[in-house]
Amino acid sequence: MSTYISPAFFTFFIWAIIHLFLAGFVVYQSFIALDEVLGKGIKWHFVIVSLLNALWLVLLQEDLILISWLLIIVATWQITIPYLALKNFSIQDKYENLFIHIPFSLYHAWIFVIALLTTFALFTPYKPNDSDRDTPPVVLIFVILGLILMEVAAIVYIEKFNDVAGASIIAWTLFGIAVEQTDLVIHWIALILTVACTLHVFKPYFMRLIRKDHSNKYFGFF
Repeated sequence: MSTYISPAFFTFFIWAIIHLFLAGFVVYQSFIALDEVLGKGIKWHFVIVSLLNALWLVLLQEDLILISWLLIIVATWQITIPYLALKNFSIQDKYENLFIHIPFSLYHAWIFVIALLTTFALFTPYKPNDSDRDTPPVVLIFVILGLILMEVAAIVYIEKFNDVAGASIIAWTLFGIAVEQTDLVIHWIALILTVACTLHVFKPYFMRLIRKDHSNKYFGFF
């Protein structure tokens, strides 16, 4: 299923990294007591999102786009609840950051991405194999808006949540779109936004270096 905003196939390899972090979360939480972060912040949302995500993939492969879209929208809501709840808890140590905060940061951003991609799969026409055809003007407008929405999401991740991991997912997706899409407008806008998003990803580290302040722990990578 290819749309005018579909990223290159290698973009989806990020799933392996996300699953690795989520597996680390599962192992980590099984060896520690159910503390306030896990009890109040995450609860059963992780299980629900995982089930919805699995169902989304199965239904998508069966071309049941509408149902899969509804499921991924619900999954986005479910992953947002623990994601925002984690903002009420400061990171206590590097292990909590690595095995709790980063996994949910990556998962939230990726669920947002696939929700956006599924939306385009449902509401816009599929991209024909003939790459020489021009993108329909209306579709082009919505694709540009979708790309801008991803960039805005990355800005929010950094500026509001200091979330380097989440913004990195957006940058990776924009790069995949730039590689995949042959329409010059889509390609170059995606590429420019990739650069802008990547610079934003490194902004927290630049600011820490300039201020020489290492006391602030960012919600994302170290």
